[in-house]
Amino acid sequence: MIKFGSRSNLEGEFQCKISLLDDTELTCDFKRDVKGQAVFDEVCKTLDLLEKDYFGLRFVDDAKQRHWLDLNKSVIRQMKTLKPPYKLFFRVKFYAVDPSTLHEEITRYQFFLQVKRDILHGRLLCSFNDLVELGAFIVQGEIGDYDPDEHGDSYVSEFRIVPKQSEKLEKKIMEIHKQLAGQVPAVAEKNFLDKVKALDMYGVDPHPCKDQDNVQLYLGLTPGGIAIIREGKKVSGFVWSEVVKCTYENKVFYVQVQKDDRKANYGFRLPDPLACKHLWKCAIEHLAFYSHSETPVVKPKRKAISPQRLFRRSKHKYIGPTQDQLIAESEKISRPEPLIKRAPSVRISRRIKVPSDSISESTGVLNITNSPNGQVGGDITPNEETELKRFETSVFPPSPPPDESITSFEMPDGPPATNHVGPDVSPSNEANNKSAPPSPAEVENYGFKMFIFIMFILALIMIPIAIVWETRKSYIKSTDAYKGLAKWVFRSFGYKI
Repeated sequence: MIKFGSRSNLEGEFQCKISLLDDTELTCDFKRDVKGQAVFDEVCKTLDLLEKDYFGLRFVDDAKQRHWLDLNKSVIRQMKTLKPPYKLFFRVKFYAVDPSTLHEEITRYQFFLQVKRDILHGRLLCSFNDLVELGAFIVQGEIGDYDPDEHGDSYVSEFRIVPKQSEKLEKKIMEIHKQLAGQVPAVAEKNFLDKVKALDMYGVDPHPCKDQDNVQLYLGLTPGGIAIIREGKKVSGFVWSEVVKCTYENKVFYVQVQKDDRKANYGFRLPDPLACKHLWKCAIEHLAFYSHSETPVVKPKRKAISPQRLFRRSKHKYIGPTQDQLIAESEKISRPEPLIKRAPSVRISRRIKVPSDSISESTGVLNITNSPNGQVGGDITPNEETELKRFETSVFPPSPPPDESITSFEMPDGPPATNHVGPDVSPSNEANNKSAPPSPAEVENYGFKMFIFIMFILALIMIPIAIVWETRKSYIKSTDAYKGLAKWVFRSFGYKI
């Protein structure tokens, strides 16, 4: 049973707060055995969303790591380290390649809120000129046409558009805003999405790593594919149609790519194995969602059982529609457009006077390098091919490593964490480098695996013995060897026979 809007915490129920994209909250009471799908469906029902498979629910664990809530598992089991009331965040999980394919205006509005949040939190980096135009659409969608009597000269400074914004940026936004007269919120939001979909950082899910020269870069999962991002600029990458499969081993994430008649493997070193596993899971889901064809399931050949293979059963797959299927289903929606309650953004005090050269005009921590037309990206150039060759490797593990007790990891917003990386991703170079001592969690996990393996071997020995005993019990008890052994056991415990 799920209750929304109720503040009661009934006996045997758990309560959580769900933060929406407009920063409003829902209150939810649910039973212990309720799965994530039930909570997610109720949120979408409250928002009146039918194109719901683009979205998901996130939560932050006690280690400040963010996770996507698995809709097929119990909410309580996934948040067992936290205490109620739990906190969930409704967010866009899969960005539409072309937001114009979103069938309903209410879905586009949720996308608009998400991308606006991405800009504010520095996840969507773009040029100054692009930022001016996007900021103007944001202002137009919220306050409508410019009115000199009502708005004055510094009204844009009330809006938080980027983490740090200058007076120069605000003046440029005001100039463009005056030219958008007549655009209703729905039109301004649609134009906003049409603008951002061409940016390389649109819908990016960044995962920090380092190259062979120990330079910080990111692997970004985008609607178009996997992007290699250096200093806020896409320097290379793969489109989803080129990606054959992904896997990981220890700290290295591997991608197998098919280009024309050539198949190549690429390896990227991440901060730790948990970061690798999280990237692998996200990549598997993105690859499945943005796939344009259904891949037939091929059953693997049976191999001999070995201690190593007993624990190499880490599997993960995306359960849900692909983007093409979702677009096709959306076309079947036939209902009047639902009423949209647009919530105003949080305002701050108007700017009095701040020197324009004292505040960065970047949309995030990293400054982005732009092409002459003010946009970033395009097709891969010969220089980008050279960049890509630095990560090419002949190694590609056959399967992911064993499952861990902690199932996901994501770097929080802000400066990247420090990590350690060697000059190459091949095992030969790894052997030459001094390996770091295992963490307590890795030692504990290894000990648990060895315990399970020993118990498995004991079971293989004891089960045949038990079967023989039950079938030949009377005969065994009549033998002299059994009688002698029984007498020895009794005498060793001090019994007289």
